[in-house]
Amino acid sequence: MVDEIKAAGGVAVPNYDSVATPEGGEAIVQTAIDAFGRVDIVVNYAGILRDKAFHNMDPDLLNPVIDVHLKGAFYVTRPAWKIMREQGFGRVVNTSSAAGLFGNFGQANYGAAKMGLVGLTRSLPSKAPNTTSRSTRSPQWLGPA
Repeated sequence: MVDEIKAAGGVAVPNYDSVATPEGGEAIVQTAIDAFGRVDIVVNYAGILRDKAFHNMDPDLLNPVIDVHLKGAFYVTRPAWKIMREQGFGRVVNTSSAAGLFGNFGQANYGAAKMGLVGLTRSLPSKAPNTTSRSTRSPQWLGPA
């Protein structure tokens, strides 16, 4: 992804930490601070799938999906939110899914994580001090291109 951004004339830096841990989230935000001096936006788009019919799903299929989609968004947003509040500006975009909003066979774990993102997003103050804001997007709602 970094190479593609650079090839298109953009600026990007890689980070290989996991969003699924508090330390990883902190490191990801710190990489942005070190490279760019500030954080203006967080787009939580990390994701994995572990699809299985609900009656066959176990914690080994549930936990990684919750860890990456839901906890990952929390662990990256939290340190960035503090910085954005101090800067007086910032945006958070979380990506949901129709699987979270409406359900989908074999994706109880994914749907729960994505709907959890909706709750997390709505719980972030919409009128936070210093104009920090948030939004949730579900690509399936955008319609055909």
